[in-house]
Amino acid sequence: MIDWKTLSDRPNVALFVHVSNTMSTLEHTYQTKPDVPELADGLRNWAESYGNVVASYAYYDWTNSEEYEARDWRRHQIEPVLVLSKENGTDRTEVVMSMDIVEHLNSGNVDIVLLVTGDTSFFPAVLRIRRAGKVAVVCGGSTSTGHELQRGAHEFVSLESLWQQIEENIQEEFSPDTYDWSKFLSLVARLEARLPYVGVRYLVRKAMTYESVGFRRSDIKELIYNTAKEREYIIEYEHYDLDGETKLACRLNRDSQLVSSLISSGDIPDPTGMSDSSYMA
Repeated sequence: MIDWKTLSDRPNVALFVHVSNTMSTLEHTYQTKPDVPELADGLRNWAESYGNVVASYAYYDWTNSEEYEARDWRRHQIEPVLVLSKENGTDRTEVVMSMDIVEHLNSGNVDIVLLVTGDTSFFPAVLRIRRAGKVAVVCGGSTSTGHELQRGAHEFVSLESLWQQIEENIQEEFSPDTYDWSKFLSLVARLEARLPYVGVRYLVRKAMTYESVGFRRSDIKELIYNTAKEREYIIEYEHYDLDGETKLACRLNRDSQLVSSLISSGDIPDPTGMSDSSYMA
């Protein structure tokens, strides 16, 4: 751990997040996509625990995908930085992020640099931080972060442990009997209208956002899905792709009394009567 006695009472902190590396590590570990607002908020709070956050950035090629929305990071006071990939798809985050780190070191207003990445190509940046007399903290996957990068930092924080702490700090409770099931079932209905089939993995990992189901924690999202299946609000089945692969899928169970009443009352849409334009609306 860092010897805080060598630092000022309230040191200045700069946070640098390698988005693609961080998200891929968590997705690989937990086999589910972390809630981005939850992660951004947790990382910001984590950075503030070290001192006064004077700079915070998240690096990603935001033009390639909408699944890691830039606005989700900005809402939690982490400025998204666009890093355009090379034509061959090579990630250039190391170059851009390292240049920004050096710029902040030269400004002289940073005491602690937090690097959220497990990419060993940032080892030279860690050495630069140490040579500047500043504190380097690396947060990355416990098994995917190279030993060189871990040993080079003053402190290494396991990304998995931090993520578990972030989730535990979110005070959310799910009660099947009081939950507004129209949120989840409406999401399934809209996906049914839009897609050839609703893949279970896609639904739970990506589609079930805080805005759509009202919860951030991944374990609660899985509980919502499993409860809906157990209560037969949805039907789970195997979908066969044209290439012969089998995918686990689901659809609304229109024979369910709850689903039928919600469709009749207009609380959830009927997928059979929806067009693409009504979905987008």
